[in-house]
Amino acid sequence: MDELRRGIAALLPKLRRVAWALTQHEADSLDLLQAAVEKALSHEAGAPGSDRLGYWMLRIMKNLWIDEMRKRRRWQRIVTPLPDDNDPSDEGDAVTASERRVELARVRQVLETMPEDHRLPIQLVVMGDLSYCEAAEFLDISVSAFTSRLARARSGLLQTLKAQEAS
Repeated sequence: MDELRRGIAALLPKLRRVAWALTQHEADSLDLLQAAVEKALSHEAGAPGSDRLGYWMLRIMKNLWIDEMRKRRRWQRIVTPLPDDNDPSDEGDAVTASERRVELARVRQVLETMPEDHRLPIQLVVMGDLSYCEAAEFLDISVSAFTSRLARARSGLLQTLKAQEAS
């Protein structure tokens, strides 16, 4: 039990980022993280060795989030979008920071409208800070399929942003 707890504790920063990438909402991400840790600790007997613990935790989080989204769809609840006050850019002059906030808001808006199979790869790599291998494992697809999906998602994001600029 102590080894499992230490392993999970070491993974917490990465798990927090992934939870945030999945939920795009602080309270939901903390709830998801807590539920995943609780489930992992209650299923200690099924826990893999330390080399696969990260993938196991990611799988638990993914399954819990899918279950939560199904519940929300059933009850027709809406997930709150990522708040605008989490803009990481607080450096530089006011005009540059303002431009960055506007651009970040545009990217967020486009991301929220993208289909999940395009949005999720971007969120896992950029916001969740996962490697391509980890993200592919999380989505239960091959690395080459993940890379292809991510390339299509980035291309779609860029095309949509350019189309918005042109209009």
